[in-house]
This record gives sequence, C-alpha cells and structure tokens, in this order.
Amino acid sequence: MIWLAFVLWSIVVIAAGVVVGRIVGVLGDRLQLGQAWAGTVLLSVATTLPEMVTTTTVAGRGAVGIALGNIFGSCIFNLFILVIMDVLSPKAVYDRLSANHIATGLLGIAMLALAINGIGLGHVALFGPTGPRIGPLGITALAILLLYCVGQYIVYKLAQQSFVPTESSISGFWETKSTVVLVGAFAAVGSAIVISAFQLGVTVEAIAERYSLGATFAGATMLGIVTSLPEVTNGIASTRRGQLDLVLGNVLGANAFLLPLLGVADLFFLGGALFYAAGRAEALSAIFMAATAIVMQAIVLGAIAVRSTHRFWRIGFVSFVLIGLYAVSLIVAYEFSGGV
Repeated sequence: MIWLAFVLWSIVVIAAGVVVGRIVGVLGDRLQLGQAWAGTVLLSVATTLPEMVTTTTVAGRGAVGIALGNIFGSCIFNLFILVIMDVLSPKAVYDRLSANHIATGLLGIAMLALAINGIGLGHVALFGPTGPRIGPLGITALAILLLYCVGQYIVYKLAQQSFVPTESSISGFWETKSTVVLVGAFAAVGSAIVISAFQLGVTVEAIAERYSLGATFAGATMLGIVTSLPEVTNGIASTRRGQLDLVLGNVLGANAFLLPLLGVADLFFLGGALFYAAGRAEALSAIFMAATAIVMQAIVLGAIAVRSTHRFWRIGFVSFVLIGLYAVSLIVAYEFSGGV
C-alpha cells in the first residue's frame, strides 16, 4: 500500500505540473512579464510547492538529512531537465536563450555557496548544532532569505526592461480565459500540488525507514526526483511549444527558490538550526550535492554566455557533462548516507 500511495500522489503532481506550465505561459504575457521572468518566479513557485511542503514537513519531524537531500537533490535533478530540453529540440538551444537567465543562475549559485558554509558551521566546535542565530533563524538561513529577496528584485527589473510579447498563432484553452480565471486556476492547481506533496513527504519518509535507505540519499532520489516532476512535465510541454526561455527560467528560478525553502523550514525544525544540525555523513553528502549543483549550474550559465552550439549525436556537449555529474552525485550521496 505504501508504494501504491507513492505512485498515486506522484501522478497528481505530474498532472498538476502540466497544467500549471500552460497557465503561467499565458499569464506571463498577460502581465507583461515575459517568459524568462514568468518561468523564474510564477512557474518556479508553483512547481516547487512540492519541495516547500515536503521540506517543512520532514524538518518538523526532525529529519534533517531528508530535508537537505530533497532540496539539493532537486537542484541537481532540475538541471538534468535541461538535458531533456536539449534532446527534444531539433537544434542547439543555448544560443537561443535570454541572457537574463544568467542573473538568476548566479543568484542560485551564491545561495548554494551560503548553504555549504552553513552546513560546515554545524561541525565547528565553537557553534555546534545550534549555530549562530538571530532570533528564531540561524544566520545562514537569514542570509539566504535576504539574498533571495534582493536578487529577485534585480531579476524583475531586468525582465521589465527586456519584455518582448510572445507571438503565437494558436489560440488554446487557456488563451481564451480572462486573467481572473487564470489566477484562480493557478491557485487551484497550486492547492492540488500542496496536498499531494504533503502526502509524498510522509510516504517517502516511511519508505526510507522501512528499507533502511540513507536519509540524504532517499531525499535526493525518491523525494527530490518526484517533487521535481512538475518541472519535468512542464519542461517537456514547453520545449515542444518552443518556449525554451520558460523552461530554463523555471529550472533556474526553481533552484533559486529552493534554497530559501530551507530557511523557512528552519522555523519548523525544533532541534536547533536546520543547517547546523546535520550529522557528519549527512553533512558530507549534502555538501557534495550542493557543490555539484554549483558546478552544473555554472556550466549551464557558461554555455548561455558563449552561445554554445556544440552538439554530438544531436545532443549538446553540455548535456553529456550534466548527465555525468548527475550520475556521480547520486553514487556519492548513496555512499555518504550509508544506504544499502
């Protein structure tokens, strides 16, 4: 029954991801936000609702390893989605993407670096699991939250300055709806994602315990992959519609939004400060995954900056590198977290 529940709630998440991607694409044009910023904020918020719910849920239960593994595993898997975009596209993609994504990508890298520092502080004798705090939040969580707010303000200004309406000769179901209906549908689909994500968090925690899976590994694989399914389904649908900026904006925006979720989860964690409370094996696993995410994201941003068109077997050279790094990250996470 536990596996049946896992499959059923996963299906709900997948279906919601398909619908929300289409809604956000139309809203981005209606509100003159453009595909890049609509994907970075509107779509990334909707598709990261599973991570928001599951991370706060497991953090409240004291499962630090699963919480960290979920976030960093999702960051890595989100970047793997760009491989799918590349495979589905008949020609090179990185030379056709907006340079505005670089700002969002750098914001995500900066927050990942702060997270690595925070996890390391938990193993400094001077601080320990409580770490340096300001009120209810650890200083690392607070720094990440502040950086995200400042970074998104800058990204929004860039998007406004470079807005270009999307031209489409197709009038689909959502294009004919009013803005009020679109906003209502966005909220309804978001609610469905929240409910299913909560159940997924509980289910994966039970599976990890029953099969003696390492907490960080379980968070990075089962929970990290499943909670990223909205990004996957949206990425496939948007790529087929030719909305590549929406796909990349969703991936980089989701990664930028995931780190502040750990800051929010810190409020629910009662065993000190979330970033500082990971055990040695969990901390090493989380640090490795966060560092891998930094490398993968830096490679993607570099490809955008140089307008890379290198392809091999109809697949970009960047995609081969991302596949290799993703595979290595899972192997190392499994070893560090003591999975069997």
